[in-house]
Amino acid sequence: MPLLALMYVRQKDLQILEGIGKAPWKFRTKLELAAELVEWCVTLFKSWFRKRVMVVADGAYAKRPFLKRLKATGAVVVSRLRKDAALFDVPEAAKRPGNVRSGGWRDPSCDREAIG
Repeated sequence: MPLLALMYVRQKDLQILEGIGKAPWKFRTKLELAAELVEWCVTLFKSWFRKRVMVVADGAYAKRPFLKRLKATGAVVVSRLRKDAALFDVPEAAKRPGNVRSGGWRDPSCDREAIG
C-alpha cells in the first residue's frame, strides 16, 4: 500500500506547462524527489520505531545530492559502488612537518577490477 508518491516531470515538459500557465510545481531532479521521499519515510519510521533507519538504494542513487540529504537525517544508506568511483588508500602517517595529506594514493588496480 503506497503511503506517499511524487511525480517526476522532465524539465522540457515542465517548460511547456509553464508556457501555458499550468505548471503547479518547480522542476526537481529524480535524486531530489527520492531524497524527499526517503526523508519523509525516515522521520516517520524514527517516530514509530525509535531506531536507526537503513535505506537500500540502487547504485544510480549513490550520488552526493542524495547521500548528503540522507546523512543529515541520520539514516544509513547501503548501495553498490558506482562504476566511476575513485578509490584511495588510507593516508600514511605524517613523517615530517607540513600539511597533513587528507587522502592516500589512488588505487588504479581497483578501477580495472570495477571495469572488468
